Formats: sequence, structure tokens, C-alpha cells
Amino acid sequence: MELIIVLAVVFLIYAIYQNKNVGLTFYTFSSEKVKKEKRIVHLSDVHNELFGKNNSVLIELIESAGPDYIFITGDLLDSRRTKVDRCYHLIEKIIKFAPVYFVTGNHESRKPFYPDFKAKLIELGVNVLDNRSLQVEEINLAGIDDPGFKAKPNEKVYRKIIEEQLKTIKMEAFNVLLAHRPQYFDIYAKYVFDLVLTGHAHGGQIRLPYVGGLFSPQQGILPKYTAGEYVLNNTKMIVSRGLGNSLFPLRVFNNPEVVVIDIKKQNNKR
Repeated sequence: MELIIVLAVVFLIYAIYQNKNVGLTFYTFSSEKVKKEKRIVHLSDVHNELFGKNNSVLIELIESAGPDYIFITGDLLDSRRTKVDRCYHLIEKIIKFAPVYFVTGNHESRKPFYPDFKAKLIELGVNVLDNRSLQVEEINLAGIDDPGFKAKPNEKVYRKIIEEQLKTIKMEAFNVLLAHRPQYFDIYAKYVFDLVLTGHAHGGQIRLPYVGGLFSPQQGILPKYTAGEYVLNNTKMIVSRGLGNSLFPLRVFNNPEVVVIDIKKQNNKR
């Protein structure tokens, strides 16, 4: 019995440590459509979490990456433990490093004060991509709102909403999509985005070798899209494991991450 208690305590300490052990994860995306190299920092599912006093650890980590742009794919705040001041403080700091672009997640969709939250983000200088695109150098950067703004959870309805939102996006030469939910990858790929950035799955919360993530909202047990790179047709999707937690408070073998993507010109010479 004592051994079980000791093991339980050790496991809990490890899980708590791991929840705060944030690091950088690097990817390279090459395309013949770009001429100038760019570095993107991708944040997802912050859930107004703290890493160090006033988020000093997270802020320093983002600065160390030297981003040209910072993309945030939803759940900046947490609907259960909402501390908007933490969100604003983080934005105030990181927007000094690079322009910030934001799309909503399901947690933003749950809060009736979201219009005020959005207005504050815009006041701080954030580009909120609500079903529209902006030309950011060579990138046609598109972003869609979480479908939770328009309907209660229903996968058939949500898929229809996502389709309708993407129909409004004007496609250009090099197209990048910011969206919260990775399970609609087949729809994103249908519109032939070059690169899609998502989060939401929290890495599957608990990750096991040779198995991957164990559970994700909407995807259920043994979800298909939890972390890393996925390719369908001519579209690549990068799913962030995210930073914070929500309903389930701990991560196991699943460190929080800041994703760094170097976009480079593809060299076809041999």
C-alpha cells in the first residue's frame, strides 16, 4: 500500500512538472511558391495558463525563437477559469516581437463577452482573422472562426459551417489557413491550402509510444490528429500539442509546446 502511495505521489509530481516544462518544436515547410524565408511561431490552446511569473518563461521562449510572425489558433482564454488579464499581458509582450494573427477556438465561442475580448485584442494590435484572409508578404493568410459560434456541438452541422466559411476565402498563390480544430483536415485539404495550422487536441492529453494520443475532444478515443505533421493531397497540416489544459488538468508524456515553422523556398535542382 505504501509503495502504491509513493508511486502515485511521484507520478503526480512528474505530471505537474511536465505541465510546465514548455519547449520549442521545430518544423520546416518548403514550397516553390515562396522566395523569402520566414519564421512562424505558432501558439495554440494557451487556456490563460502561466509559465513562470507573469508568463516570463513563455514570453522569453517566444522571443528566443526570433519570429517574423506569430499565429495563434484559438483557446487563448479558458472558458472554465477565465483570466483575461493574463491573455492581454501575454499579447502586450509578444506583439513587440512580431505581428500577431489570431483565430478563435471553442473556448472563445462559449463566452458572451467575446466581442469585448476581440475588441481589446484589436486594440492591442492583433489581427483577428474572422473568416477572411490577409496578404502577409507572400502568404495569403486565412483564418476561420470556430463553428461553436454558430451552433451547438454537432459534427454534421459543424462540417457544413466549416465548408461555408472556407467558401468565402479568396485563394491566391501561397495559402496558409489558421483553424482551431484538426479533425476537419479533409475539408481544409479540399480547398488546397498549402499549409494548415491547428491545435485543439492537446496532443491527445496522454501520449504513449507507438500509440500517440489517447483522447481528444470530438475525436474521442485514439484520435487521428493530435500532434505533428499530416499530409493529404497537396496540403500539409501541423497540429500543435498546445500549451495549457482545460477540463482534464494534467498531461502525461506530452509536454506543452511552442511550434516554430521555418518556411523556405523549395529547391528543385538536383
